[in-house]
Amino acid sequence: MHFAPVYAGMAEALTRSSKTEKEEVVAMETQYSNDPLLLQLYRCCTETGAWQTVLDQLCDEIGAWSAVVQAIDFTRNNHGQTYWCVHDSQTDFGAYQSVISDVRNPRLDRRRSMLAFGRFVGDDQMYTTREEMLQNKWFYQSLADLGYGRFLGALVPLSRDRFVAIALHRSITDHREFCDADRQRLASLLPHLGQATELALCFSENKELKQVLGACLDRWQCGVVVCDASGRVRWMNRSAQAQIARNSALHVREGTLSVTGEKDAILRRALLSRQPRNSHTFLTLDHSCHRLHLAIQPLVHTYDGRDADGTVVMISDGNLCCEIPPTALAGMFGLTQAESLLASAIVQGSTLEEYADRRGVSIGTVRCQLRQVLSKTGTSRQSELTRTVLCSVAAHAAGFEPASMH
Repeated sequence: MHFAPVYAGMAEALTRSSKTEKEEVVAMETQYSNDPLLLQLYRCCTETGAWQTVLDQLCDEIGAWSAVVQAIDFTRNNHGQTYWCVHDSQTDFGAYQSVISDVRNPRLDRRRSMLAFGRFVGDDQMYTTREEMLQNKWFYQSLADLGYGRFLGALVPLSRDRFVAIALHRSITDHREFCDADRQRLASLLPHLGQATELALCFSENKELKQVLGACLDRWQCGVVVCDASGRVRWMNRSAQAQIARNSALHVREGTLSVTGEKDAILRRALLSRQPRNSHTFLTLDHSCHRLHLAIQPLVHTYDGRDADGTVVMISDGNLCCEIPPTALAGMFGLTQAESLLASAIVQGSTLEEYADRRGVSIGTVRCQLRQVLSKTGTSRQSELTRTVLCSVAAHAAGFEPASMH
């Protein structure tokens, strides 16, 4: 009976504690959902320049002199290599690399780095013995010479061998320890720093890949136009831009690809209708100087878990440079220089007599060279040789070279 009040008091205390914890969680959620730093941090995913502002603000909050966020790769060995880095406006990362460098940085030893996995630690927690720390005295002296003082760092995983590292330093003249409030603030930000970095890296990789593919297609002689499901132009390469600019039969009107005359209805149907992925629509457009050939093909891809429709329009004016570099043929089929010149000429439509006359050699010499070419390419006649060469990667590669280069 005497224990009843005790149990009642314990229950009351637990209830108060539970309410207090819930109130703290709600307060924390409210605090961080309205946290200006977090709002700025996620801007960094698409705006690289925003990192400096965020890290400057973080330094101001906790009294740090330097803040660095790095993507580190341990794939090659047990010593990390930085492949992406952002920092505050105070940090001179170039000076760090020239004086210390990642290769000599003992903090980037994998065994030592893992001690900071998912939490912020100081240098004293990254060494198992004092002797081990004293062996790296040069490192701390070099940091001091650069102005770096007390350190806190943490590691967040990206994949098995890749991590996000956050390194914070006070000024060498600031002898204060990082207090509990600083550590709590950093602990609350750590998962967000890791997530924002991962998103920034993904966005950067996709942007880089898009630039590479765009540059490649810009070199292609054939015009390429990508349209969305409503027929609006999303992207076009330089060849398409040039062909549209100099041909009045084809143009972009209010963002939509269109043609002059009755064939515009055919183009509109091809751009807007949901056709099988392997279907094509072909159009020939007459122009005062020459004709334009269009091939419209449905483009279906998966985006955000659903199919997204669109079309790819290929444009040719019939004047694509069809010359295949003899050096490419020589490398692909093992031809001599003379044999590759002959093969290139045949593919362009030259007869043996025309080639012999142009080169100043006898027709007998040319026929002898032709037999060698047919043998090396595994063909038996000129038409088969032409088809083999035009279907080879040498021909496709030549299509990516501007005509002026041939």
